[in-house]
Amino acid sequence: GFGLPSDAPIPDSERFAAVDSAVASFLDGADAAKLGTKNWVTQQWLRFLSGVKQPTQEQMVVLDDAFGFTRSGNSEILSAWLAIATRNNYPAANARLELFLMTVGRRKFLVPLYQALLDAENGEARASAIYKRARMRYHAVSQRTLDAMLGYKPGE
Repeated sequence: GFGLPSDAPIPDSERFAAVDSAVASFLDGADAAKLGTKNWVTQQWLRFLSGVKQPTQEQMVVLDDAFGFTRSGNSEILSAWLAIATRNNYPAANARLELFLMTVGRRKFLVPLYQALLDAENGEARASAIYKRARMRYHAVSQRTLDAMLGYKPGE
């Protein structure tokens, strides 16, 4: 036979085309459970989430019910979801966001999530309150970045 062997890895472009199609279907009102996400890898979920970056409250509930994003054990996916949830004022993710910010120390997760808080309605107060409790758990490099971002003065 011609072409690729049946066990060849699926090229990213095909994987991403499937995601883009799922995003379009979902935004058009398709049932989330029927989007064909069964064998998706992390990068596909991240692309999906970046495609639905401004979901309605109803869409957030549907997505969370279908895919359990708020309960995800995958930090990459969880972080992307929490940023969207925070920016779009999805209260069901609030407790998970706080727990994540209290337990994760990596700057690559912290910066976008604190930025999402700052972008959210009344988010500055929440960001400051969480940061005051979580700051001592963060690496010095993360502390410096976040101190500047949040206007935090150590010792105040």
